[in-house]
Amino acid sequence: MDRYDHDVSRRRGNPDHPTKAALLAAAVSLLDGRSPESITLKDVLDESGVSSGSLYHHFGDLDNLIESAMVVRFARGVDWSIDVLSMALEQAKDSRDLAARLHQVTVNTQSQGQADVRKERIQSIAHATTNERFRDSLAPEQQRLTNGIAEVWRQLQDQGLVSDQLDPRVGALFIQAYTLGVALNDITADPVSDAAWIAMIDTVVDQVLIGLGPKNPA
Repeated sequence: MDRYDHDVSRRRGNPDHPTKAALLAAAVSLLDGRSPESITLKDVLDESGVSSGSLYHHFGDLDNLIESAMVVRFARGVDWSIDVLSMALEQAKDSRDLAARLHQVTVNTQSQGQADVRKERIQSIAHATTNERFRDSLAPEQQRLTNGIAEVWRQLQDQGLVSDQLDPRVGALFIQAYTLGVALNDITADPVSDAAWIAMIDTVVDQVLIGLGPKNPA
């Protein structure tokens, strides 16, 4: 069990039982590049080396195990997103330096190379809309992401690096929305280029969120 698995287990109130951890780690690994519904009981037992009796004892059923693994993977993305933005905050010297650092974050998160990451997150969100048990498990992680980004935003406001006219929680939701929204481009027949999309985000970040003037004023 890695650091993120351990942290999620603790946050959800689960004991660090080695058999339970092995089952969860197996399910997390099996979700790499696969849809949740494609994973079978045999897949999990073969990957973990654990008996079916232990799986039912610790998770009740296969669906609950897979959902728990989906939450772990979602939480990893939450931790990564907060860490990246926090690093931009800690290292930025002024507003233009912050803009440059946020540009690099955008490049790293918005490219076609991140399409699978977006797809997995959207699948989790979609599953939560139709499954109350999963929604109850995912909701604290989603809230943690929004709160984490909002806290970074508030700290940037305190330092005068971003506009103080915008609600940090609304800003946090906006950042998540455009990050996921580019998934529409992932499935279109004639996608816009990564460069054009990133340039659009940079313009909004620079002129609206940070308050910098146009780079090439008329």
